[in-house]
Amino acid sequence: MKYYFDTYKDAVALARKMAAHLALPVDIKKERGQWYVKGPEIPGARPKTHQREPRHPNKPSSQKIQVASFTQLKEPKKPNLKSKANSRNAPHVQVRGRVREEDLCAIKVFYLGRGIASALTRSEAIKSIETELNALNTMGRADRRVLFFTLLLAEIFRGTNHALGFRKEAQGIDGILRSGMFDAYMKVAEATLKKTSVDPFTGQGVNTGNIEGRRVISSQGQWGLARSWVVDNALAVLGVSEVDLSYEQLDYLHKTNLKDIIESDSLRPI
Repeated sequence: MKYYFDTYKDAVALARKMAAHLALPVDIKKERGQWYVKGPEIPGARPKTHQREPRHPNKPSSQKIQVASFTQLKEPKKPNLKSKANSRNAPHVQVRGRVREEDLCAIKVFYLGRGIASALTRSEAIKSIETELNALNTMGRADRRVLFFTLLLAEIFRGTNHALGFRKEAQGIDGILRSGMFDAYMKVAEATLKKTSVDPFTGQGVNTGNIEGRRVISSQGQWGLARSWVVDNALAVLGVSEVDLSYEQLDYLHKTNLKDIIESDSLRPI
């Protein structure tokens, strides 16, 4: 392919680019009053066709000559492969889904247990859990599934004498499994106990026995402006917020019901 230029300077620019691309010397020649460079198609040299009057009277006036319009293409920026963690000014990127499975199950025990405890179908739900546990015990299982449903009964009966027995049973199971689910649940149980005002002698809040899943925190901001926000006690005590949870985990905590879990082989039905 021939690339024609009106000026020698433009022809030299393409010749240099072509020589670098082919790793060979490239000649610049003159033809019919124009400079041209001959070679393969090169990125950055964009030929366009236009009418040109012939210099020789015997040649037809409709002859088409390729004239190159050369534009310098910028090389794409190379990606920065350096870790952003090493940069002081690197922005924080929130990664969802980095929550321990045992912590997630402990939070689900609290959410689901509170819902069942106040439901009109509480008795039927308790019977379903007991039937599931009996079936698991018959099979000789003492795994995370048994631990989960035992903790669920402890949460449903929370505030009664039955809860202590279920907690001890769950503690014994997790003492063998060492999953950490029992400890996570106990942190959630403690954090969701509603406290009264601070005791003037101990400096600590006194538990009222009431259960509080969320609390409102207020503070005095700049220029005397007050601001308030809601904290989920069950999440906060385990160092988790909703932005840490994947969308699947959020669906599991807020939408998965008891029937879904019992009918599934997994504690987290998909």
